[in-house]
Amino acid sequence: MKKEAYRVIFKGELASEADPNQVKIGMAKLFTLNPARPDHLAKLRRMFSGRNIVIKDNLTKAEAEKYQQAISLVGGVSQIELTPEADQRKDQRRKQSERRAVRRTSSILPDRRKNTGRRQTDPHNE
Repeated sequence: MKKEAYRVIFKGELASEADPNQVKIGMAKLFTLNPARPDHLAKLRRMFSGRNIVIKDNLTKAEAEKYQQAISLVGGVSQIELTPEADQRKDQRRKQSERRAVRRTSSILPDRRKNTGRRQTDPHNE
C-alpha cells in the first residue's frame, strides 16, 4: 500500500478581514524571512505574486493541516493537495540522453601510476 503524500500550496490569497501588510509580516516571521535582506524580500514577493507556491511537499495529512493552520493564523489562505506519485513526476521530467552515442576509446589515457617516475624517492625506481 502506497503512502499518500500531501503538499501545502499558497497563492498569495488573504483572509477577508486580514490586513495585507500584517499578513506579509506574519508570513515573514513564520518562515524566518528578514525583509531587509534582498533575497528574503524576493521570496516574500514571490509568495504574494498570485502564482501557486509550494510551501512544503511530501507531508502526511496531519503535517499538511498543521502548516495550513499556521498560515491561516497569520491571515493567509492555503490549500492542501495530494502530491503526484514519484513515477508520474519522473515521466514528466526531461529525459537525459547519452552524452555520446559511441565511446571514444582514444581519449582514455593509460594509468600513469604504473610508469616509473623521475624522482629518486619514487617506489617504482628499484
